[in-house]
Amino acid sequence: LKQIMFYFLTQITLLFSDQYSVTSKSDLDFLSKNFLYTNKILLRPNWVEVNLVRNENKEKNKILAVGRLEEQKNFKELIKGVKNTDFEIDIYGEGTQKDALLKLASELKVPLKIFKFINNDDLLVIYQRYKYFVSTANFEGNSKVILEAMASGCVVIAKDIENNKELIDDKKSGLLFNENLNEILINCQKNEYEFEEIVNNAKSKIMNKFSLGQISNSYASDFNNLLKTN
Repeated sequence: LKQIMFYFLTQITLLFSDQYSVTSKSDLDFLSKNFLYTNKILLRPNWVEVNLVRNENKEKNKILAVGRLEEQKNFKELIKGVKNTDFEIDIYGEGTQKDALLKLASELKVPLKIFKFINNDDLLVIYQRYKYFVSTANFEGNSKVILEAMASGCVVIAKDIENNKELIDDKKSGLLFNENLNEILINCQKNEYEFEEIVNNAKSKIMNKFSLGQISNSYASDFNNLLKTN
């Protein structure tokens, strides 16, 4: 019933709105395939501020993860992926799975610390402390945390899903995984990847496609067109 109601709500919104924006091509393709009156849809990704400050003293044996401690974020896969490596995990987030995650980590002998979620300005400083950022979410839109991690000079390791593939070119601006997270983390410890190139490519991609300057121009144009129309 809830799904039906959301479907009709979306269709009504598409019918009566002047503009309708989505943050990823995957969402645009889905709406275009399943709804009517989709000619009003605009693709407007999330934006981030690019941090050009370089920190040479990043934590190399810790993995940073950020998000709600819920099933969608799939942090259990992260804990299992870290098993039998020398990595430790720091998660910033709150949610109903906290106790279950700490229990699993204890059973698998994986060092895990969970910190309360902090405001975005402080979080941007946190990214700069870590070499590796991992997202195990089974579903994402245009992930703000992945974009922020890329902009902050992290090596981003993310689930190989459609939305993430719009942000990350595998082994070029980040690393994508399916069932092989543990293998990738072991390879990271062996320095099997060109980390310098990955970080530089990630920052370049953010600056060219997802920076505040780039996205704000599109928003300004959208508002101008609305004002002219009305």
